Amino acid sequence: MKKIILIIFVSLMFANIGFAAERDWIATDYTISYYLKNGWALTFVTLKDQYKTVYTLQTSKKIISCRVKDMTWERCYKPADQ
Repeated sequence: MKKIILIIFVSLMFANIGFAAERDWIATDYTISYYLKNGWALTFVTLKDQYKTVYTLQTSKKIISCRVKDMTWERCYKPADQ
């Protein structure tokens, strides 16, 4: 009986993972250096391949994702609901 209750409990804990809604992202007019100078903290750096890098910046509850390609192109995005 304890095993059945444990299995039900664990399955209910992980049942919510598949229902996360995807966010729509919109482009901003600013660069990474602008955000860093204005109090944003760099939290993650991800290398997509040898030419693309994604920087994730965060402040309190807000998040910005900036993509850099070939060190010549840069675009930052924020969630539409932010």
